[in-house]
Amino acid sequence: MHVLMPVSFYGETFNTKYELEEAIKEAQEGLDEAKAGLYKLAYMTDPSKFMDKEYDGSPEMWIDERIKAIIHDIGVAEVDLYKYRLLEEYWDKFHTNEGKIITIPKEMRDNHAIWEYAYGEGDFLDAVYPDGTPVDEDDY
Repeated sequence: MHVLMPVSFYGETFNTKYELEEAIKEAQEGLDEAKAGLYKLAYMTDPSKFMDKEYDGSPEMWIDERIKAIIHDIGVAEVDLYKYRLLEEYWDKFHTNEGKIITIPKEMRDNHAIWEYAYGEGDFLDAVYPDGTPVDEDDY
């Protein structure tokens, strides 16, 4: 199955491939750091030595909070890396040789906003065209 659907980068703009590569590098470093933090917690023998002096909870509570935060950081970094790498993979397909971005033609944008488009196709799927007309097997 293949699906074309919007991937959004809220609050992020990449004007050059270099900017994207730097974002990938930062996200990978963040992921590596989070995983290293998780390993540290796993091998820690006396968590109270690592806790802030002002921490009011027990070592178990501190470890629980750290693990939740690290797992959250890993999830965020994984999603960012997936989106960034997907963008990197398709970068040359939607940019001209001069670095300009290729967008959806105006007649298509008049029907829907760019983020509302999503298409799918694949074997054993009951596909139809946007107007509801069934797709002939020979059209694949």
